Amino acid sequence: MSSQVCQLLKNVIDTSTDLQFQIECAVTRIKDGSSAHLSVAERFKRLRDSQDAWRSMRKTAESSVPVHDLEEARGVQVSGSLLGQLGNHNSLLFNQLPSSIRGIPSKEWEIAGFEFAVNDFAIDQCQDLLIVVEETYGFTSYNATSVNQRTCRVTVDLVKQCPNWWLHLHFVTISTGEKHLLAAVPKVTADIEARELSRYKPFET
Repeated sequence: MSSQVCQLLKNVIDTSTDLQFQIECAVTRIKDGSSAHLSVAERFKRLRDSQDAWRSMRKTAESSVPVHDLEEARGVQVSGSLLGQLGNHNSLLFNQLPSSIRGIPSKEWEIAGFEFAVNDFAIDQCQDLLIVVEETYGFTSYNATSVNQRTCRVTVDLVKQCPNWWLHLHFVTISTGEKHLLAAVPKVTADIEARELSRYKPFET
């Protein structure tokens, strides 16, 4: 009786496209997007085709995207099917890399109009997150004190200036460049301490 029950369940699973698809998603650790315009059978076929292509390293199509600055490695970022790069005139260029198996169309757009110089950036396509890095430099004034060891007299010297370097991280969306709604604050600023400046030498003397 036990074997008959197990055999019956096996037949049910083997003949159910929906169950086979759910099993394949669990094995490959892929989340079902439940696309409204694709049936379970179509999504299952795309998943199988995608896994077969990865196993055989077989490409289904080829496309090229011009890279604006090959020497600047930091100027190019890739996340998922998205490629981003620093453009001209203080802008960021994005290309959605197409995939016939996954049903991803080719798309290109630009985000510009930043009120600061874009020094670097990072992207996370899953969160539609674009982090734009701004660098600023300046000097912090302070009073230097000295102590006479013989008389124990404290002397306040003239005001001195210490170089400072600030990194400003702006959180916006990849799709529009607007403020990211899930960010607790639109910008975070990090103050790089003076002793770290010697490693990067942002100031010319």
